[in-house]
Amino acid sequence: MSRTGVRTLFAIALLCACALFGARPGFAAALTVATDRTSVTVGETFTLILSLTGGDSTQPPDLSGIAKDFDIVDRRRTSRNATVDGKRSTVNEWILTLSPKRAGALTIPALSIVGLTSAPVRIAVAPAAPTASSGQAEDRPIFIQVEVGDVSPYVQSEIPVFVRIYDSVGMRSGSISRLTAEGATFTPQGDQESYLKTIGKTRYRVIEQGYLMLPQKSGTIQIQSVTLQANVPGYNGPAPSEMARLLGRGNVPMPWLDGSMSGRDVTLRSDPVKVEVKPRPADAKGWFLPARRVMLTDAWSPALSQAKAGDTLTRTIKLEAVGASPNQLPPITAPEAEGVRQYDEDSRSENVLINGEAGAILTKTISVVLTRAGDVTLPAIDIPWWNTTTNTQEHAVLPAVTFKVQPGAATATATPQPVPVAAAAAPASTEAATAVAPSPWLAWWDWLRQEVFALGAALVLVLVLGAALLWWRSRRAASQAQPRATQSVRPQGARAVSGGSLRSTERDLKSACRNNDPAAAHRAYLAWSRLDGAKGHARLHPEAGPRTPQMQNAVKELRGHLYGAAPHAWNGAAFLTAFKAEQRAGQNGRRAPAGARLAPLYPEAG
Repeated sequence: MSRTGVRTLFAIALLCACALFGARPGFAAALTVATDRTSVTVGETFTLILSLTGGDSTQPPDLSGIAKDFDIVDRRRTSRNATVDGKRSTVNEWILTLSPKRAGALTIPALSIVGLTSAPVRIAVAPAAPTASSGQAEDRPIFIQVEVGDVSPYVQSEIPVFVRIYDSVGMRSGSISRLTAEGATFTPQGDQESYLKTIGKTRYRVIEQGYLMLPQKSGTIQIQSVTLQANVPGYNGPAPSEMARLLGRGNVPMPWLDGSMSGRDVTLRSDPVKVEVKPRPADAKGWFLPARRVMLTDAWSPALSQAKAGDTLTRTIKLEAVGASPNQLPPITAPEAEGVRQYDEDSRSENVLINGEAGAILTKTISVVLTRAGDVTLPAIDIPWWNTTTNTQEHAVLPAVTFKVQPGAATATATPQPVPVAAAAAPASTEAATAVAPSPWLAWWDWLRQEVFALGAALVLVLVLGAALLWWRSRRAASQAQPRATQSVRPQGARAVSGGSLRSTERDLKSACRNNDPAAAHRAYLAWSRLDGAKGHARLHPEAGPRTPQMQNAVKELRGHLYGAAPHAWNGAAFLTAFKAEQRAGQNGRRAPAGARLAPLYPEAG
């Protein structure tokens, strides 16, 4: 391999190695925990997923802390690949099916693995309240129910409604009709959930679909029956076979012998449900917010004690309402105040659990620009709401805020524009994560393992590229071996013909013909003739003369223009036509008989 090829191969390998090292994943791992539900009743199950991203562990996590308040009904482990922050990582997951042992506010403790620790998760467990059908559950292997959430609904408030299928026989397939009620609309919420629930001595697989009911009027609204069309395991075959009778079981169907194991279709209906919707109370003032509890808080970043003229502070206001839905929360408007300019940055509302109870939270972020030094007072914020427990009007008040603004830097000449600042920590959700750093020894080992992997991958890539380059060069040399072209002799001061191959000289010749340049065409034709002869063609040098009469006349006319006094301008197009005919004649003359092989007449000189 030539020096140029070695240098090229080294440069390619170096670039690939840098790319591999730059794209290798970071060694910091993360451990997260999530649940599909945070509110269950005694006898129900829920799913807990413990995810380890960017790390590997052959040892399962210690689950002894869970056994205090929960039964582990099922456990399994999965592994998958994911892209985290633009980098490929392996995610190991431990999936647990848990059932609470008692009612109350229970906590799944922090779980540890490979030096990382997850955050604890709170689970609200309600007692298993008896229902009208619970006493008959053992007589009904499969049934459907429509249940309304524990709320005190008012007009235009969102009411949670659940359609639940209780199955203890292993339903094969099924479909349910739509929820309907005069004076209300229903909107599906999320995907279907599946869990286990024990009623009496029977364990059911529960398939649940949630809805939000929006009443349009007050008074009694009846939710109509929901129909379930299901296919369940059953036997619909013929009478017992002769083989069954020979075995002494003539009166017992044996579908596994008859080959008639099939399902049967059943139709089930839920009981209608009545919902009492209250009208807006006459004593309610302003925005109507029905709830059991309402809290209004705020936080500042940075702290007010660090306030300086020209700075921008971020104020995060939170409105939490237990027993309310997000669409019932009122908008929050910051009142104007002297010495500041306020800009709304973000406002979002969502359903959350507040101390184990369903509710909603509104988070509003405001950028506060301090325009002068001195004392600044922000007026109080008052949110009226209706207490559904006491049926009275109340107010959630954020007191007025007074703080002192210090003078800014002497060089400050303009007030900076408000810069969006991230809001305070989001409310508790079903997923929690920690960033606990792994032990130094684990971090060093993980870093070393990934560095060695990246180096090995780079070396393998270098070897593959080198082998491919050597193979390509050997094939090219074998298929395109040709004698070295002799240097063209040109008159003093003449321009050299570009390149040293037939293709380059042909291009030069065609370009000279198109430009009607006889001198350049003559130089290109001489160079082409020498190279054409060196390739082993019939004519070894231009003195042998052209093959075709057209080319002979064209060359004669060309030389006449160069060394004589031609009466008219040289026609490059005619010369190019003759040259193409000369090429075709050379190709026809080079074709050898089938199977014949000719040795080179003039081997390449060393």
